[in-house]
Amino acid sequence: MPVGVSLFLPRSDNIELAQQQSNFISAVSHELKTPLASIRMYAEMLQSGWVKDEAKQLSYYETILQESERLSRLIQNVLYLAKLSREQVELLHKEYSVEELLTQVNHAVKAHLSGSGFVLELQMPEAAEERAAQVQVDLDAFVQLFVNLIENAVKFSHDAVRREVHLGARIGDSKGHEQLCFYVRDFGPGVAEKEKHKIFSLFYRGENELTRRTPGTGIGLAIVAELARKMGAEVTVENCNPGAEFRVLFGGR
Repeated sequence: MPVGVSLFLPRSDNIELAQQQSNFISAVSHELKTPLASIRMYAEMLQSGWVKDEAKQLSYYETILQESERLSRLIQNVLYLAKLSREQVELLHKEYSVEELLTQVNHAVKAHLSGSGFVLELQMPEAAEERAAQVQVDLDAFVQLFVNLIENAVKFSHDAVRREVHLGARIGDSKGHEQLCFYVRDFGPGVAEKEKHKIFSLFYRGENELTRRTPGTGIGLAIVAELARKMGAEVTVENCNPGAEFRVLFGGR
């Protein structure tokens, strides 16, 4: 058993864990091969001079860039997983305003979303005091967390009529104290009730391995949950009809 897997997984027998790890290795291999194949094909076509049309050349360059970014996100997640499993991630907490944090995430994912045909709607709190509300987080970890959530939203709502992802924050009262809630909402099919807790487990992928249509490695949401925990937050998911809203909740202020 890899060091630190217990950070993410409930206790299970060795056979089940071995199967999950095998599925993970296969998924990562597939996720690496697909963009690499596209990058190589378009690069060879451009290098050979076969593509004379400037519009097509630009399209191929954009594909190479998008696939390179996809590889970078996958590699970053795998590296994050390795560090988290060995408890080597040391977070540097500083105070940031809600507006600063949402702006940072928006910058990090906007190009990726436009390339995938989705629109990111940034929903800043209307009240100035809410936009200026301070929260202590590690900025890199916070951005990584929301990059994963937004990529997950795009992945599982690819057939949605509304190709939108909403990113925002709000302050509400819960259990007698105020909570700061950052959220990512999509307009896809939502999350089955029986899977709401399972999806945050390491290596878990909801679809049947033999009939899977949605790509993925089963580590993105596990990293989300662990990074949230390390920043003193909790991640939950609620269905919105249509779609799902993932919420990162910071406690009493």
